[in-house]
Formats: sequence, C-alpha cells, structure tokens
Amino acid sequence: MEIKDDAARLGKIIRKHRKEKDMTQADLACHSQMNESYLSAVECGYSYVSVSKYLSICDGLGVCPLELMKEYIAELEPDPEEGPPSDEPPSDTPSWFLDAGF
Repeated sequence: MEIKDDAARLGKIIRKHRKEKDMTQADLACHSQMNESYLSAVECGYSYVSVSKYLSICDGLGVCPLELMKEYIAELEPDPEEGPPSDEPPSDTPSWFLDAGF
C-alpha cells in the first residue's frame, strides 16, 4: 500500500463525516481553523495530515479522533467474505507461464 492511498482513504472518511453533518468545506475549515484549500487537498488525498491538523479537523467535525481512526483501520481489513488470499495463480494465467515454473 502506498502512502498516497492512506491519505486518500483518510480524506474520504473526513469528507463523509463532513457531508453527514451538512457542512461545506468552508464551514469545516472555519471550525478547524485552517485554510479551505488545504482541507480540500486533504479530502482529495493530495495532502498529508499532521496529528495536530487531524485533531483540529476532528474537533471541527465534532467527532472523536478515535472514531475516525477506527473507520480508517476497518477499511484496511480484508473482507471476511472474500476469504484468505489464495496461493493459486489466477484462473486466466497462461498455461505456458505455469509450465515454465513461474
């Protein structure tokens, strides 16, 4: 997993909570005491969030920082319905590839 994926995942969660509270980015930026363009970059996954900025955003949203982190971690966990990863090659793997011992 790339760091950019982490920023995008957290930004998506922040955006979801902001919209659930019917807040605009300008509203949240004001409540979080930060620049609206920075908040936009965070929500889009283009900017990384320091701990102090993360806490300010959570405060602006009126949510517990742990609540957002639990959501973030839950998205990292594999779907139990998919089962464990298989050691078998995908079914569309060419036979010449399998015969070569790759």
